[in-house]
Amino acid sequence: MELYCVQEARHRPFVILVFLFFVLWRLVSAAPTSNLPRRISDECDWFGSGLEDSPSPSTGVQSVYLRCREGKVRWEYPRGALRIVLRIGHFHKDFQGCLKVSANSSGASLYLEGHKKLHLLYRNNSPVNGQHCFRSVGGHVALFLEAHAPSELLKKELFELMYDLEPIQPKSFSECRPCTDREMIYAFCTSDFVARGSIFSLHQNELFQRTELTVAASGIIRDSEPRVFSEGLSPLSNRTVWMGVVHRPQHCGTKAGSGEFVFFGRWRLGDPILRCAPRWTDWKKVRRKAAFSENVDCVLE
Repeated sequence: MELYCVQEARHRPFVILVFLFFVLWRLVSAAPTSNLPRRISDECDWFGSGLEDSPSPSTGVQSVYLRCREGKVRWEYPRGALRIVLRIGHFHKDFQGCLKVSANSSGASLYLEGHKKLHLLYRNNSPVNGQHCFRSVGGHVALFLEAHAPSELLKKELFELMYDLEPIQPKSFSECRPCTDREMIYAFCTSDFVARGSIFSLHQNELFQRTELTVAASGIIRDSEPRVFSEGLSPLSNRTVWMGVVHRPQHCGTKAGSGEFVFFGRWRLGDPILRCAPRWTDWKKVRRKAAFSENVDCVLE
């Protein structure tokens, strides 16, 4: 009996600790978790709902941090506000970026955070008018999404946007000026599409503030998925060409020049954006000169 009593006394503290741990675990697991912030592990996209944080409209501001070169934000039942901070990786390297609000987005207005000022990019329920582009300051950009009070508490509203960020090179592209020789080589090596051809037609899209160039390509050097060019017969001659439409910002004042060009560009937020378009003769000279240089990023075809 004494041995039993000694063993019981020896294990009693352990039994009490187990009991206290069980009680504490039950209390924590029973605690409400609806106010905990939700995050996405890949830090590229954010998906959330204003109803997750509170069953009634909230006036709080929730911070969202995204670290990828491209991604999406999807906010259902917008309530309160979101402050979205965009950055490439965990460094402070500056970038140029663009965003595109999805069609039929509603329930919130979108602002770009400036120095002591918010710049309106999209007003609630306004027509979507293409892409909005910007440059970072200190390696980041902050967007501010402000929800509007719904006419009905549980009315289904959705705000969605896509973003695309590109690091600024030491001598970065200007979207309007002609490319330098070095920029042509860089564009050739990194573009999603490269084609040799001529400008068939030019259209000014006032709604989206862009110039749309229809290109008749005689040769395709690169055309990544989704493809820009499709094969067909030339409207001006009975020969096979590849036709495609590429975009430039309207404020660049792009004109339809005659002759043969090389078109370099990349897909950005679902649009084929033209980066450089040197004349074919100029590109041949650049390519010939680069053949004697060791500082070339890729094989120039």
